[in-house]
Amino acid sequence: MRVLFLFFFIFLIFGNAFAFERIVSLSPALTEMVVYAGAEDKLVGVTDFCTLNVKAEKVGGIVNPNVEKIISLKPDLILATNMTPPGIRKVLSRVAKVVVFHLVSLKEVEDAVESVGNLVGSDGKELRERFEKELDSSLKTVSCLKGKKVIVLVSCSPIYVAGGESYIGQALSLAGLRIVPENVSFGAVSAEFVVQNGEIAVLSCHNGGGDLKLLLRKFGLKVYEVPGSFLLHPSPMFLRGVKYLGEEACGLR
Repeated sequence: MRVLFLFFFIFLIFGNAFAFERIVSLSPALTEMVVYAGAEDKLVGVTDFCTLNVKAEKVGGIVNPNVEKIISLKPDLILATNMTPPGIRKVLSRVAKVVVFHLVSLKEVEDAVESVGNLVGSDGKELRERFEKELDSSLKTVSCLKGKKVIVLVSCSPIYVAGGESYIGQALSLAGLRIVPENVSFGAVSAEFVVQNGEIAVLSCHNGGGDLKLLLRKFGLKVYEVPGSFLLHPSPMFLRGVKYLGEEACGLR
């Protein structure tokens, strides 16, 4: 019993010494969390969609990663989301520990920040507190939109929105914005729905949206554009999107 207690005590104190050292990330958001935790140098593989300039090999897409390439990198940890097919995750679990995250709600994003921090040898709780503090600061920049009915479009063709149950919607709701639709995370809507239910339209579309922007303005909606690479990443990156919106809509930094 004493030996077990001693081992547990040592693990608590020196847990960071057991952190993973060769990490493959199969999600841009998870890559950003690793960098946020100060462990960029541990990344040996990232997807083709990761936008941060890290010194790591490209290993393909999120849903179709190059399994052979990943194995050749000899990772000891693979970070993935539920978007990577279970069959691929199962194969990769034979060569490294695979940790899978579901990143839809704000709590899930906060939980992931803490978990990734612990996995890479940082203080996960401290990272979470830092993220929450930065979130509070970001939300203050959108104060002029408090009480407004806001629709966040993450795709303009087809029209796809981030609703009140998404991490984006939940965060903006904390600032007093009325996110429409309220009871969904992400979903498709019509242009008529946007016109009839919104006062503010936030366009964060990779696929243009020029015609839709003109249509919404024609019907009296205020339209603000936020780069998708900011707002659409369920990671600390989306805080930049909130600040960007604040600068565009309220002139606050």
